[in-house]
Amino acid sequence: MDDQILENLRILKSSMVTVLKPLEEIYPPPADGQFIEVKYRPREEIIEGLRDLIVAAEKKIEAGITPCFPFLVRTESTQVFSTDANRYVLKKKAKTKVREKNQRLESRDIKFMSMIKLIKSNCEKNFECNKRALLYDLEPYGIKNKDDLDILVDNLTCMLECTQESLLITSNAEGRVAGQLSYVCKGKVSTSLGEEQIIPDHNISDIKSDAAFILLVEKQTVMKRLVRDNFHIAYQCIIITGRGQPCHITKKILKAIATELKLPILGLMDCNVYGLRIFTTYRWGSKRMAHDNYRLITPDIMWLGLRPSDLGKDKYEISESQRRPRKTHENTYVTNIGREKFVISNAKWVDEVDLMKDAHNKANLESLGDSLSKTFLPKKLREADWI
Repeated sequence: MDDQILENLRILKSSMVTVLKPLEEIYPPPADGQFIEVKYRPREEIIEGLRDLIVAAEKKIEAGITPCFPFLVRTESTQVFSTDANRYVLKKKAKTKVREKNQRLESRDIKFMSMIKLIKSNCEKNFECNKRALLYDLEPYGIKNKDDLDILVDNLTCMLECTQESLLITSNAEGRVAGQLSYVCKGKVSTSLGEEQIIPDHNISDIKSDAAFILLVEKQTVMKRLVRDNFHIAYQCIIITGRGQPCHITKKILKAIATELKLPILGLMDCNVYGLRIFTTYRWGSKRMAHDNYRLITPDIMWLGLRPSDLGKDKYEISESQRRPRKTHENTYVTNIGREKFVISNAKWVDEVDLMKDAHNKANLESLGDSLSKTFLPKKLREADWI
């Protein structure tokens, strides 16, 4: 890696919010306090909260009243982008129904009651349960798939304003990491140098690295190509991928590494609506996880590519045959994201989204072939071509 690239990265690092500001200023609460943001709570507090929910429901049943849990309202009006907090946040608004005596208990409430009883039992035993195992245990009560369980768990975390980990619920990590990185997880030292490794599914500490930057890659196929080409060695970087839409563990670990090492982070995504959506999820959070985004976002990520402006004539030799037309629903997404506050506030982002609107085509990183690590990325780094 030449001196020009190192100087570009040094300048970028000097402008990063994680370098310039303390953590409480990087992740401020929304100015309006009527929002839900979960936090870690001790086991005793969780058990008490679960007990209160169960007791309140059982008292209603004894009185002949069908209990109704206050599930969250998740709409465009409650999952909003906060300019003050620079992320998507969730407004406090619950939807409850008034029920008559002896009215039949709804399926959703039965599922929820079954789930909180099982989670309470696990917490009392101090038993950590994987989400997959939890789903298996709850199948007899009508919770048949991961999406169903995710919704119920998210609702419970918001009711108790606690993290999923506070409920002793764990998830399988789906992301991968490669490059100059070492850390301690569960008391053991792990080192990632050559081949990619699975991102740890627990909190990490004692994070160390001699890397110059972090390359955040959308897909595992692209990561494999870069590792095969020894890009992470030649350019002294850590490569991380969420393998598509990232799980919350990948986002949390990325944030931990970025916060500790204070390295520049460059995002490498496909030039299509899915790549754009994944990038914005890492940087500003997702609407679905609006209640937990402050623990998951990494605001210093820069958009390296593949950007609409990279598809310009003769710029990176991406021929017309390597591009594909966008579908109608993809055009709608581009129009909608152009209205987002985080786009409108950045002139360079406005230009890129406008180019994407006008082009009506898309391109994958795979279309760059061998030139990805030999030409495209070195040129990008040398010219500091990121926004």
